[in-house]
Amino acid sequence: MARMDEHGNIILNRARPLPDTRRSTYTPPTQSYSAPTYNWWERLNDWVADIGDWIADRIEDITDWVTVAASVITVIALAIWVIMSFVNGGVFDGVLCIIGAFIIGYIVFAIIGLLSTVLGYVLLGIRFIFWNIYSLLATIVGIVLLAVFF
Repeated sequence: MARMDEHGNIILNRARPLPDTRRSTYTPPTQSYSAPTYNWWERLNDWVADIGDWIADRIEDITDWVTVAASVITVIALAIWVIMSFVNGGVFDGVLCIIGAFIIGYIVFAIIGLLSTVLGYVLLGIRFIFWNIYSLLATIVGIVLLAVFF
């Protein structure tokens, strides 16, 4: 049978709340924290790696902006060409230029897509040049050797 309080309400048997285990047991260290000391070579290596990381973070943005800019320039150029053909040649030349603009636009957009992919790979190669100081030095030595022997 259910238990009732003095007002006639049913008293439910609820589980007691669990103790709060999220309390922090962290104790601060007795000495202050200081960053580890790097020598100049490690700092230079970190700086070169930061440049590579910056390039890696922006490869997609750069290729996107170049693709959008080239596409907008292409659409504007084709629209000007079609409008000029309507103005100078009449309706028949304008309709032919519209058909030609679609064909040329398709080809140009395919070329833009391929070139943006190539640009992405070039930027990825530059990123790997700046992977660390050793890859940068190997690239510089390779360029010097190519310049000396060829």
